[in-house]
Amino acid sequence: MSRICNTSSKVELTDVYDSNKKRTGIIIPRSEWKNEGFRLVVQMCVFSEDKLLIQRRAMTKKSNPGLWDISAAGQVDAGEDSHEGAARETFEELGLEYDVRESDLYVTLRLPHLFNDVYILEYNGEEITIQESEVDGYSWATEDEVLKMIENKEFIQYKPELIRMFFEAYRKGIRNAPDLCIETSYI
Repeated sequence: MSRICNTSSKVELTDVYDSNKKRTGIIIPRSEWKNEGFRLVVQMCVFSEDKLLIQRRAMTKKSNPGLWDISAAGQVDAGEDSHEGAARETFEELGLEYDVRESDLYVTLRLPHLFNDVYILEYNGEEITIQESEVDGYSWATEDEVLKMIENKEFIQYKPELIRMFFEAYRKGIRNAPDLCIETSYI
């Protein structure tokens, strides 16, 4: 069973980072981002019994409306650390409360003008409460199901090797590889 929570809209501010993932001291509204420097986003992969919690993006989203995505994702707000942003996004989108720590960071993906910190989390058993402005629904999916959805263009077009890597990390119990930074042109 799921509940729906509503949140009010606000201007989202983001820190600008340098190429070493250090804050530059510049803060700008997300809407004014011009690919100058880097910004920081987070993705949380919530697993249970070898299945990934996936969400269907709301049809009102500007990017990838109606497509399935990993558990939760979003921009780290100005002044937040990566793990604080991860905890906030997971709560906002799914209503799941986690005490996400820096030690939970699995990998940083470095894309052009973007650092993407990925966290691997074990489902905590709480009731899932979707944020209707962000999420239209959720489900649990195996690795093969996610890869098939990507192939069928029902899922955000992640590189299949990244999805495999996330499942493999979960299966092996790897929750922390903070020195792992993968440079990629697209996730």
